[in-house]
Amino acid sequence: IERLEIRREEIAEELKKDNTQLVQNLLKIKNEVDVLTGANPTERKEPINFTISSKKCIKHFDSDTRENFINDISGKLTTLGRKTDFDDLANIIITLSQSQFTLFSGLPGTGKTSLAKLIGKAMGVQNRLLNIPVARGWTSQRDVLGFFNALSQSFVPSSTGLYDLIEQMQNDSEIGGATSIVLLDEFNLSQPEHYFSPFMEMADSESSRKLYTGDPSKPELKVPEHLRFLGTINHDDSVQTLTPRMLDRASIINFDNLVGQSSMDVSFSSGELEEITETIKGDDFIKLFKAPKSELPSDIASIMDDITKVLHDDNPAFGTQILISY
Repeated sequence: IERLEIRREEIAEELKKDNTQLVQNLLKIKNEVDVLTGANPTERKEPINFTISSKKCIKHFDSDTRENFINDISGKLTTLGRKTDFDDLANIIITLSQSQFTLFSGLPGTGKTSLAKLIGKAMGVQNRLLNIPVARGWTSQRDVLGFFNALSQSFVPSSTGLYDLIEQMQNDSEIGGATSIVLLDEFNLSQPEHYFSPFMEMADSESSRKLYTGDPSKPELKVPEHLRFLGTINHDDSVQTLTPRMLDRASIINFDNLVGQSSMDVSFSSGELEEITETIKGDDFIKLFKAPKSELPSDIASIMDDITKVLHDDNPAFGTQILISY
């Protein structure tokens, strides 16, 4: 019995030493473990509230309503210090409504980003115009959306806020949510086909418009049709060249040919809207400018084919070949 008691004390002492060593080792690797598991010692910030319901309904979807809508936006832009030509503004509004991806192309200083923000303010989308400055080196959807951390079994949203926006838009069909515009500033600073690949196929009418998160608790998110993407692009050595795959899915509005025109000049005097503009429902915005039919008349289709063939011709005598989708 004495020998057993002595041995028990020896084992207890060994366990105590081992336990002390384990605690010391844990303290050394705690920071690394917290990073891997996504543990955050600070209190997580509350996400921005992107839930905006619209009480403004459109009763008639006709040409007069469309013209009044554009004139209303034009008047608000003038109040905000930005005068725009009716045709230029109509082109932008119709393109935003009909296209999943709209790109403002032009030299720096032509007012691409500022006009996009002012149009969002005039439309009353409030913080549903989400401004995302694209960083160089983005390679996948985790940079713009986030990723599922398998160790912590939780989804880690990107700092862009895009995940929170889409998550809060899941109930838009029930509450009549407002239009949302995601402004990707310097869209081609990184290759869009890489970091933006989950959204590329949403330009097709047959798209299911679903994002797969990898999170078992919320495996997929539905991207509403009235979530539109607007990008600003430049053309110099610091940016990526847009491939035909991206050009095929985007509508491009060129600002270079508007430089010097009074219609697009930025005014130095700007006012403020008296109150937050009430926006129409996102579904109504899409329906208001929806094309009545998708098929072109045979004579127009033939002309488009001829133009496309000429642009695709790689004969050096014609200059640089231009790849453009039908």
